[in-house]
Amino acid sequence: MRKKINTLFFMLMIPIISFAQEELLPINAEANIIKNAASLNPFFERLSKSQDSIVSIFHFGDSHIQADFFTGEIRKQMQLQFGNAGRGLVFPYQLISTNGPKDYAFKSKQSWDTKKLIKSNSTASCGLAGYSFLLDPNKRNWFLDFTFKEDSNFINNHTKTIQFLYEAAGEEPEISAYDAVSLSYAKLLNRKKVNGLIKDSFVFSEPIKQIDINIHRVDQEPVMLDGIILSNGEKGVIYHAVGVNGAKFCQYNQAPKFFEELDMLRPDLVVISLGTNESAGDYDSLLFIQTIDSLVQYIQSLGSNVLITTPANNFLPHKTYKYIKRKGKKRRVTLKVYEHNEIVKLIKDNILAYCDSRQIACWDLYEVMGGDYSMKAWVDAGKGAKDYLHFSKGGYVVQGKLFYDALSAAYLKHISK
Repeated sequence: MRKKINTLFFMLMIPIISFAQEELLPINAEANIIKNAASLNPFFERLSKSQDSIVSIFHFGDSHIQADFFTGEIRKQMQLQFGNAGRGLVFPYQLISTNGPKDYAFKSKQSWDTKKLIKSNSTASCGLAGYSFLLDPNKRNWFLDFTFKEDSNFINNHTKTIQFLYEAAGEEPEISAYDAVSLSYAKLLNRKKVNGLIKDSFVFSEPIKQIDINIHRVDQEPVMLDGIILSNGEKGVIYHAVGVNGAKFCQYNQAPKFFEELDMLRPDLVVISLGTNESAGDYDSLLFIQTIDSLVQYIQSLGSNVLITTPANNFLPHKTYKYIKRKGKKRRVTLKVYEHNEIVKLIKDNILAYCDSRQIACWDLYEVMGGDYSMKAWVDAGKGAKDYLHFSKGGYVVQGKLFYDALSAAYLKHISK
């Protein structure tokens, strides 16, 4: 009985402790706005009609995005307010031994060769997810099992339409999607082909939560799976989010297939969250701004609105030494210390200056989280990771709520005019 009481007390205390931790954060509420928000007016107009249409948002970036804690919270809030049109783009991160979203899982007993955006010898091969699966040319069939997990960050976790993004050098493979619960196969709706890139769209007769996928190679030519898009047949927001650990602006610019598949997706809004990894090495402001501009111009040419987030404040690790006496002898001990990253502040300033000059929408996470040296307070509050670079799940959730609040405020201001 005492154990049950203690457990209940702990469960009741969790939200109180979490709120107290957030109270310790040096959040700058006045900075929590979307700068140059007027550039998003076409997107806001689409959003105002979400009850009658599907509004597509594509958010991409680096390791801050790959785990989907930050974007998962944004997705949840957006779909609660504007309607849930589906999960969006998913990828089998588990099968390539890297981290990924927690609300779904892929399983396969086969091995897969992986292409990764940040690897120079495979950047050009990567599609919309920033990763690609190269199907083993020595095998005819590949099997993947997809399952939604119970997760509070995703509402109504089911799908009805499934789209496969892939590249086929020869004949198109034969793809099937099967639901073991309803004992039904999805029907092929249509196939879109552009320069060897293919998007196959299938639909199930009713919403499902798990899918058995079979890809049958017809000839000996290579097939590369770039991602899977899930939608539920309802109106509202579909929020795609993809991240690649270690990614930079320049690497996305060097991936032509990424842009070609983005063109096939044609999102209403593209959110870019990059800049952290550029701050860990040599940095050239002019080259960096040129790189951003190249990326933004191409996205705008697709008809999408663009919103850029600045990187977070962080600290970089450095080695130092101290001498200790042990058994009468003086010994040198190596220590790891963290120093404030001045380059990421310069990157933040460059992004803001660029966005102001081009009237690009921007959310300044660096200032919203508290500005210079604020990462230490986030770590002390349990919302920042011990590497002083990333955040805990709770920290990313706080950021997701802040971003949503800023975007929602800009939207409400627009429709109230």
